[in-house]
Amino acid sequence: MAPTANQGPAEDAADPGQVAVGLPASGLTRGIHLFVLASFAVAEPLFSLLKPGAAFFAVRRSQPVDLLVLVAALSLGLPLVLWLLQASLGRLRPVLGRAAFGGTVALLLTLVLAGPLVRALDQSPLVAGPLAVGLGLLGHLLYLRWKPARDLLSFLAPAPLVFAGLFLFHPSIARIRSAADPSDPLALLDGDLEDAPTVVMVVLDELPITSLMADESSIDASLFPNFARLAGDGTWFRNATTSHESTEHALPAILTGKRPVDRSLLPIAADHTRSVFTMLGGSHRMKIWETFTSLCPASLAGESFVGADPFMERMASLASDLTVVYAHIVLPPNLTSRLPSVTSNWSGFGGAAGGESPRDETPQNEEQLAEKKDRARVGRSEKFKEFVDSVDGDPTPTFYFLHLLTPHGPWNRMPSGRRYDDKPLPSAWAGGRWPATEAFAALAFQRHLMQLGQVDRMLGALLKRLKQTGVYDGALIMLVADHGINFTPSEYGRQAFPETVRKLAHVPLFIKRPFQKRGRISDRNVETIDLLPTIADVVGLDLPWAVDGVSAFSKAPARTQKTVYRRLEPLLLDGALPASWPELERKREWFGERAGWEAYFAPGAGRQWIGRPVGELDLTPQGSATATFRLDRADDFTRVDRSSTYIPCHVIGSLVCQAPPQRVVVALNGIVRATGYTFPPAGEPGGDRVPFAAMIPAARLRDGKNSVRIFGVASDGRLFELTQEGS
Repeated sequence: MAPTANQGPAEDAADPGQVAVGLPASGLTRGIHLFVLASFAVAEPLFSLLKPGAAFFAVRRSQPVDLLVLVAALSLGLPLVLWLLQASLGRLRPVLGRAAFGGTVALLLTLVLAGPLVRALDQSPLVAGPLAVGLGLLGHLLYLRWKPARDLLSFLAPAPLVFAGLFLFHPSIARIRSAADPSDPLALLDGDLEDAPTVVMVVLDELPITSLMADESSIDASLFPNFARLAGDGTWFRNATTSHESTEHALPAILTGKRPVDRSLLPIAADHTRSVFTMLGGSHRMKIWETFTSLCPASLAGESFVGADPFMERMASLASDLTVVYAHIVLPPNLTSRLPSVTSNWSGFGGAAGGESPRDETPQNEEQLAEKKDRARVGRSEKFKEFVDSVDGDPTPTFYFLHLLTPHGPWNRMPSGRRYDDKPLPSAWAGGRWPATEAFAALAFQRHLMQLGQVDRMLGALLKRLKQTGVYDGALIMLVADHGINFTPSEYGRQAFPETVRKLAHVPLFIKRPFQKRGRISDRNVETIDLLPTIADVVGLDLPWAVDGVSAFSKAPARTQKTVYRRLEPLLLDGALPASWPELERKREWFGERAGWEAYFAPGAGRQWIGRPVGELDLTPQGSATATFRLDRADDFTRVDRSSTYIPCHVIGSLVCQAPPQRVVVALNGIVRATGYTFPPAGEPGGDRVPFAAMIPAARLRDGKNSVRIFGVASDGRLFELTQEGS
């Protein structure tokens, strides 16, 4: 009997090698094939990428149930949705069901091949995509016309379960699934320290000491008055360095006093049973805001502990981030360069990694979208405010701890704390290495400093609260950064190599001892593993376990070497203070030596134009009729609300010019307020359009409509004006 329309042509049950044209008759067989293909196309690539990097889950405080739901969604949920979709369409019209099934098979085969082809043809990105599609369609044809191909998928039916099991029972993932409070009997010290001082410890993220320095011996009080105030009351350890180039190992080193030798350890309490939290847990109240690691046992932290977000928020964030990660796996480089980065953060890729806000949003909606992005970034400002409010002045010895994920990028804050459009620089820096032109590094450094200005304001709020509650004078106050970042063109920004290690290893370390009144500078060789023993020294605790660090106030001779751990073999450095600070010289070269923020809106050459009216500029005639520019988010400048938390300070756009300038000058409301750079047009739509970017001071914007004029810097150093398109 001929098959019904709902079934399609029957499978040929004769000679196994005989040609059989059509789809499997059994709906169950079709479902199995979709489960297998979806597993190879989506689940297995993600599982393979994530299982050796369990820190991805540790830093976002994923719970065991999260991992189980993730596995179920990728291994069962996604193919089940695809199966139900084609089955439902088949019930409406058989031809739709067959078309949906066939199209799904072709798509999944394309995705199976896309990742390997993208990696194999890394130097030919334009070939990988079309080739994957072509092979996917060929595989679909083979599936339809050759029964052994369908039999192979039936034979691979256990694959989804195998992939899920290999993921869940991988040693690193298993530690996340079974992570619990440490049971080490020596970990929790039962100290009787009624007169012990309160300890306040703040760890910043991605901050080199040179960003704060005005010169070799002072903090820039004109830009960062609160950092300078803390340095003036405490001890500035000018020769302090990080123990690791990356946060997931650098922060545990700070909190345990142990060198980050074992890179397999996760930043969780189960892998670090002896820490500053267990050291002080028996003698101090805990007020802990641990926003990246999970070293503080929940049994110690109590209500102050910032634990996991609600389940639905965790899963929504995970789904968003994995979507971006998967796109990086299967898309060729010429397309992934337009995606949010997955290397600058551990979470918030889809909304927090620098993506552009929708251009048709109203300012109010933009503000709500930015707030949503902030929550995806672990709510930096909100968490900081919660931490400040937790300082209550109770005389009971208390341990206040905060790891603040800033000034780490993405950079989107002005010194006032107001947001601006955080569109990333027009070109990705491949492999974490800055391009050779200074434009990328200089503008990134400019935005880094602006965000550091916001951190200074936040620090000021904390110091004010500590003084208001009477905690400040008698407390041990420590401020440190986990690691730095390098802004040298042509060099790696975050990876430690012999030529970069000094630029990202030296971090700020300020320690105010109880009742210390006068500031001092110490050039003692200090590493971040020394912070825990320093706390023990000042508080008066004798550690019953060994640590690698020593107190920063020890009278013993300091180490003669520094060790900076990294993904490769550790680097050994001379323990002496550097004789010079090239990054400080570059900072002066880019921004001069004038005090105040106004100087920082003109990176590189061209500061002589700042503050001059447009009518006084010496302009050169521009012969080309195509010297035009287009502003991204141009409407923002016509409806400025200075009372809003969103302020359009990032002037970004593109220009068309026969001889494109390398530099641009920006006039706001008739006065030159900023200079910026143009960038290579590679990868930009239109081909001949040259992107540019500059920052303008928020204080110079006015409510309502503002005029923005762009000038190019000609080869002879004179300016020529570009015409705004559509004006």
